[in-house]
Amino acid sequence: MTYAVAAPPRPWVRAAGLVAAVLVVVTGGVYTVVHAVAGPRLGPEGWPQHVSIGLPLLAAGAVAVLGSMARRPWLMVAGGAAAVPICLVSIVGVPGLLPAAVVLAVGVSGLDRVSPRDWIVSTAIAMLLVGSFGYEVLHQDPAEWATPQGSAGSSNIVTLTESIVVYGAVGLALGIAIAYAHTRGRPRG
Repeated sequence: MTYAVAAPPRPWVRAAGLVAAVLVVVTGGVYTVVHAVAGPRLGPEGWPQHVSIGLPLLAAGAVAVLGSMARRPWLMVAGGAAAVPICLVSIVGVPGLLPAAVVLAVGVSGLDRVSPRDWIVSTAIAMLLVGSFGYEVLHQDPAEWATPQGSAGSSNIVTLTESIVVYGAVGLALGIAIAYAHTRGRPRG
C-alpha cells in the first residue's frame, strides 16, 4: 500500500496568489473611481452608487487576500471565481482578468481535498458577490433629473435601493469568508 503525501506549496506560488489578489482589490478600486469620474455627477443617488459598482469586485479580491493569508484555498477559489465574470462586464475590468485567473489557479492548486462545507461556503460567497453585481448592472432604471445647472438622464443608474442591496450582500459574503477563515481545523495550502 502506498501513501501519497502532498508536497508543501512553494512560497513563490503563495506570494503570486497574494499579489494577484491584491491586484483584484486594486481593480475593484479602479472600477469605483472610473464610475465616479465617468458617471453622472449630478445624479440623484450620489456617492453610494459609485461605491457599490466597484464593491463586489473589491470584495472578491479581499476574499482572495483573506484566503491567501489564512491558507484557505477555497476562499481564493471563491474570490477568483467571483472576480472573473465581474471583470468581463466592462472594459475597465479586463485588466483584472489576469490577476483573477491567477488567484483562481493558485487556489485550485492549493486544494488537497474537497469537503461539502468548502463547496457550500465558496459557492455562497461567489454567488453573493456575482449576484449583487449582476443585480445592479442588469436592472434598468430609466431616470431624468434637473438641477439649476441643467438637466440629465440615464437609462441605467444605480439607485440607493440597489446600492443597499449590494452593501448587504457584500457584507454577508465578507462575514462568511471571515468566519470560514477563522474556523478551527488544519489550514490547507
